[in-house]
Amino acid sequence: MNDPLLEVENLKKYFTFTRGLVRRKTYYLRAVDNVSFTLQRKRTLGVVGESGCGKTTLGKTLVTLYKPDSGKILLHPDENTTLDVVNANDDELKQIRRTVQMVFQDPHSSLNPRWPVKNIVGEPLDILKLARGRKERENMVIDLLDEVGLKPEHLNRYPHEFSGGQRQRIGIARALASDPDLVVLDEPTSAVDVSVQAQVLNLLKELQEKKSMAYLFISHDLGVVHHMSDEIAVQYLGEIVEHGDSENVFNEPLHPYTKALLSALPVPDPEFEAHKRRIILKGTLPNAVSPPKGCRFHTRCPELVDEYKCKNECPRLKEVSKGHKVACWIYDD
Repeated sequence: MNDPLLEVENLKKYFTFTRGLVRRKTYYLRAVDNVSFTLQRKRTLGVVGESGCGKTTLGKTLVTLYKPDSGKILLHPDENTTLDVVNANDDELKQIRRTVQMVFQDPHSSLNPRWPVKNIVGEPLDILKLARGRKERENMVIDLLDEVGLKPEHLNRYPHEFSGGQRQRIGIARALASDPDLVVLDEPTSAVDVSVQAQVLNLLKELQEKKSMAYLFISHDLGVVHHMSDEIAVQYLGEIVEHGDSENVFNEPLHPYTKALLSALPVPDPEFEAHKRRIILKGTLPNAVSPPKGCRFHTRCPELVDEYKCKNECPRLKEVSKGHKVACWIYDD
């Protein structure tokens, strides 16, 4: 269980675009900037942050939907069968896509509206040649639907005939078709009704236990992340600013940004909620095309400790306690 499944080192993904009619200038949007972490087998890493901080780009880069600009992504880093995602050839990419799958945020737009469920869930089986003949393929699709709580009579139905929660279950079944070791979950409950969110989350936990998968769980819902994750990484403007055990991050947040996020989380105790100190961040999220110099959070930070350092020098992730890292000058020795 302590064996690393995924190792990410100094990962960068920039998007380039140009502006200007006469003097065209190239700009870089730093969606993922110098991100490093390790994910162990059977564990869940939750990635949280505001919209636009690069969470989804990170997930899509890990599953090879985006090609990174630099850095390392290694699958099974301590084994003879290590897969280098960044420099993979065509044959290795097939193996990577079998090992890593993704469940997308919007279960409506991520499913082909012109295909019945049997084709949507069966497509990975066809591409990866995992089924021998039509009958075996159909049986495998039925088994996958059964695992996510759907029935054989759903085989010939189309996505529009299902509820949001059922469509997300179809997306999960499709991701499971290749029997992956790692599944990237991009806000899997944000597009479904609150009444069915718990059902989807419980299903994901049951499947993880049954199939010994690791999850990268992307969400802006801190309560959901706390429920689902063993570890939490807090992302701000493309950078990881805090990373640690889920309970440590929730009970003893270190970074001012993490503290602000947690202060906005509702508490089911009305008396405690009424007296809870809320941290209101000033201003808006800066532009990722031209992020602030130094610590990227200094323009909104309520705890500036060294104005020169915070505004001019970029802090790096530093281990403050066992397994708990933070990028903040508050903890500079």
